[in-house]
Amino acid sequence: RRARKLGCDVLWGSCSEAELALPYLPFVEAVGKHLDEQDPAALRMALGPTADELAQLFPQLAEGPPSAPEGDPAQAKLRLFESVVTLLEHWAQDRGLLLVLDDVHWADSSTRELLDYTARRLVRSRVMLLATYRSDELDRRHPLTRTVQVWRRAGLAERVAVPSMTPANVTEM
Repeated sequence: RRARKLGCDVLWGSCSEAELALPYLPFVEAVGKHLDEQDPAALRMALGPTADELAQLFPQLAEGPPSAPEGDPAQAKLRLFESVVTLLEHWAQDRGLLLVLDDVHWADSSTRELLDYTARRLVRSRVMLLATYRSDELDRRHPLTRTVQVWRRAGLAERVAVPSMTPANVTEM
């Protein structure tokens, strides 16, 4: 509510508890909903070749049948990640943007990689990433634990602990 009150767009996506790995799910959910409110042709024009990369995840940006990523898979992934950053920066340039990603303790490895990449690349932009996770779901060996520690040491993240709800809080709610 505060971000909207300040005039920012708010995108919201969640990870799934399902055993099935769904790559980039919270990004696809958040960005996909926002894309549904956009003019795809105007956005394709504004993004240029980046739109072709994004069409792998967001079919509404495709001009024809989706093309398979070309070249080295690692480079293709890097181009896709950079395209996501470009899209978020494009949307944030006038109004600012809050991207909320819920339950990242359930994120698959692809989602964690994209989250890490965007967190590092968007640090000086008008995009704020808000990632929620349940600390009781993370042990020392959970991949997200190390990532959050690295972000905090690098000054990329601030941790805000929210206490658990008591039975009285739940009853009140």
